[in-house]
Amino acid sequence: MERATEIELLSPKTNRVVVRTMGRRYAGIVVQGDRLSEWVTMARSTNPEDRDELRQELEESLREVIRASEAAGIGVPHLPPI
Repeated sequence: MERATEIELLSPKTNRVVVRTMGRRYAGIVVQGDRLSEWVTMARSTNPEDRDELRQELEESLREVIRASEAAGIGVPHLPPI
């Protein structure tokens, strides 16, 4: 199993930890397994409210990645408007 030896912590928020791993140009988020499971459940739901909540949470996560990346001066890839 490969292990990252360096992780740059850009935002330590509990539910949206933004990091950049060694060798990567852009940052990403760490998603806890229980939250990821909830996102999958919402994505599979036929309830439009569940899918809307998922969309909102994903957009908030993307905004946090953008905010933390710009604050760190590392930039972000070309992204669709949110």
